[in-house]
Amino acid sequence: MKREDLRELGLTDEQVDAVMKQHHVELDKNSDAVDKLATIQTERDQLQEQLKERDKDLAKLQKQSKDNEEVSTQLADLKSKYDESSKQWEAEKSRMKLDVALESQLSQTNAKDTAVLKKLLNMDEIKLNDDGHLDGLQDQVTQLSKENPYLFNGPTQQGYQPVGGSTVSYPSDLQAAMKQPDFNLTKFMEQNKGD
Repeated sequence: MKREDLRELGLTDEQVDAVMKQHHVELDKNSDAVDKLATIQTERDQLQEQLKERDKDLAKLQKQSKDNEEVSTQLADLKSKYDESSKQWEAEKSRMKLDVALESQLSQTNAKDTAVLKKLLNMDEIKLNDDGHLDGLQDQVTQLSKENPYLFNGPTQQGYQPVGGSTVSYPSDLQAAMKQPDFNLTKFMEQNKGD
């Protein structure tokens, strides 16, 4: 996205600056998710190497202990322990994948604070599919945006004039101006500088 492209679309410099600022915020969110994914992938690779080493050790022990009953018992205990740790590792890996996908997809919403939004989600209804997308997430985000719109950035209103923000016109007579309910001496003085 280039500033020139936005200017060609008829945006003012202020609007271009606002769009570019929002664009950089979104890029920063995405780069955080990419960094987190890289860290998780490194951890996964290390754990896979540990599992390969463990499997080699088990195979070696099985060959050495064919005749020894006590060692066979210890080997069975170790194998069950390793199987349990493998299950835990798989569960942790699945949880980490889900967390990374959730962070990535939540960063693409208009949420003001993804951590707050994440706490409001029913994680039992969200499942990670083979494509890396989360089934059930969009429905919940849509529902939350309807129920709690303050959690999301809404569209900006152009030409918005807050209540009481209009230009007040006072009569040039100070006494008459002071009788008005919204009298402001500073604005009266600014209005009547040359008088």
